[in-house]
Amino acid sequence: MVADPLPGQRFLDTHAPLLLQQGEYHADGQIQGEVFEWGSFVQSRMQRAGVVCADCHDPHRGTLRAEGNAVCAQCHLPARFDVAEHHRHPPGSAGAQCVSCHMPAVTYMGVDRRRDHAFSIPRPDVASQIGAPDVCTSCHTDRPQSWAATQIVEWFGPRRRDDPHPALAIHSGRHGDAGADRLLAAVATNRAHSPILRATAISLLPTPPSQASAQAIGATLLDPEPLVRAAALRTLDGLHPRNRLHAARFLADETRLVRIEAARALAPVPLEALPEAARTAFTQAWAELLTSERVAAERPEAHVNIAALLAARGDMAGAEAAYRDALARDPTHLGALVNFADFEARRGQRDAAEATLRRAVAAHPREAEAHYALALTLAQQGRVAESLDSLSQASTLRPEEPRYAYVQGIALNQLRRTDDAVAVLRANLERHPHHRDSLFALATIERDRANITEAERLAAAAVALNPADREAAALLAQLRDLRRRLPARP
Repeated sequence: MVADPLPGQRFLDTHAPLLLQQGEYHADGQIQGEVFEWGSFVQSRMQRAGVVCADCHDPHRGTLRAEGNAVCAQCHLPARFDVAEHHRHPPGSAGAQCVSCHMPAVTYMGVDRRRDHAFSIPRPDVASQIGAPDVCTSCHTDRPQSWAATQIVEWFGPRRRDDPHPALAIHSGRHGDAGADRLLAAVATNRAHSPILRATAISLLPTPPSQASAQAIGATLLDPEPLVRAAALRTLDGLHPRNRLHAARFLADETRLVRIEAARALAPVPLEALPEAARTAFTQAWAELLTSERVAAERPEAHVNIAALLAARGDMAGAEAAYRDALARDPTHLGALVNFADFEARRGQRDAAEATLRRAVAAHPREAEAHYALALTLAQQGRVAESLDSLSQASTLRPEEPRYAYVQGIALNQLRRTDDAVAVLRANLERHPHHRDSLFALATIERDRANITEAERLAAAAVALNPADREAAALLAQLRDLRRRLPARP
């Protein structure tokens, strides 16, 4: 965010940190990818209590301030914690070390053994539900997580102070489970949780927002934690520009990260549509936003981001130049090719867009995004039959992305290949049973095939995901009415 931060500057005035992103962190916040320890440490209760790195590490020698459990005993009473009644292992053994249970290690590149600094409490019961490792069975490799969970209950009782565990909400949000919006909203608005966890919960709220999501976003926009406010502002990206105007109040926020997220949210809003008092603040925050993107100007991604921002402001010449700058740095960059093609298509340059996407597919034949983007361009030109091969490639390459198979099913149905469409959508729902669009599409197809009972079941499942989904509710009401009109079976 800032190229050369000065000592003493606030972190969120100089950096835009990665949240607890899937692939980089497990749903319970454990490190997974090769991430900085900052992301773990700010999850910890110790960091929120004022503990800093130098309390445990000597910053000049790079060593711990004490050996073994003694470093923890600077704050935690040995008579309470460095005893078998607490750690449940023979004194002096590896299992009796605080770090063994509270700082699991991951080794990167075969040599870099890095300990998790969230100082979390072992929860093998939660780990088993989210598919994450746990410290107990990482050591006791011959035992299942159910055994470890039973041991924890026997030693410490059935309830933990972090119940309901926020990892379950993060896991549900990542997988789009029914009710995830309510679970995520509860985490996002609970100030007992760390700001990075709460910001992550906000980032996973479904769009369009449900009532629970909208209430959580409204509450967290006014949160005292700047990282939380910034995450809440990011959720406005999916809204119509006229519904983003309340971001204007954050253009003069004391924290730079919040200011630039407010400017990002207001990018498609014309300057004259802003309150007059906010226009100067927008101009200043907009400059900060572009400057933050230019910090990584040697990378094509920075220019792709700048291009999108300029396009949102209506600066098409500037956006095109930024896309060309990105491709000058890397002519095969997938994000630059796909986004530039979309930019060209929206300007009516369909042939140029298609040519760009064919370059993307040639350069990245194993990347589903390239095939999917090409398929959409072909379909938008009315060449639905030609798009099928690209859609099939995309859904095969990334079965974990439900939208690809969903669009494939829609295309097949448009071509009156109804049985094939149903097969694709049913397979998609087997992998992603809570994918709303697939449920809705299959319900309408079954309705049109006069399979009213099955259509009603699918529509009811879509409504269960979000009772405020008016389209799904209307379909369900229609199907129930149709069923009532059906002649009684003899």
